Amino acid sequence: MIKIENLDGFCLSYFDILILETPNGRKNDIYLGAAWNYFGTIIRGEGRFVSEDADITVREGETVFIPKGCVYRSEWSGEPSAQFYSLPFVFSKQENNIQFSLQKLIIPDLCQDIACIYNAKERGSLSAFSQFYTLYEKAVDVLEKQKEPPSAKSIYPA
Repeated sequence: MIKIENLDGFCLSYFDILILETPNGRKNDIYLGAAWNYFGTIIRGEGRFVSEDADITVREGETVFIPKGCVYRSEWSGEPSAQFYSLPFVFSKQENNIQFSLQKLIIPDLCQDIACIYNAKERGSLSAFSQFYTLYEKAVDVLEKQKEPPSAKSIYPA
């Protein structure tokens, strides 16, 4: 388990979880970089995520981690559409939002954990937050760090 020295910067300044549906064949280009960090867990279909450093396909029951600021393209397939949990979040301290790379996560029971967070939030239960932090602690142990600090590439199009 990774020890975090200063917990102050891990207060959530944004947190949500929802189920999204994307038409088969849809492509999304995120030129300006992801607005938040995301855990995305596929419920139906599959998603392909392509960045400068990664080309990842995520299928039913699998989860992708997208770091804040990541410039990427997503491609979706599924009949009649792809469906997935989208869990966007941002920590209060910027350095805690840009530590990790775009990647597929392999963690036992991750899909179930995310479904539980969704259900807790739908019930209006504060346990959604504690469940998120438990999930994030598991993820930190397996998330790969960024190879180099993210540059201002996301603002180049501007």
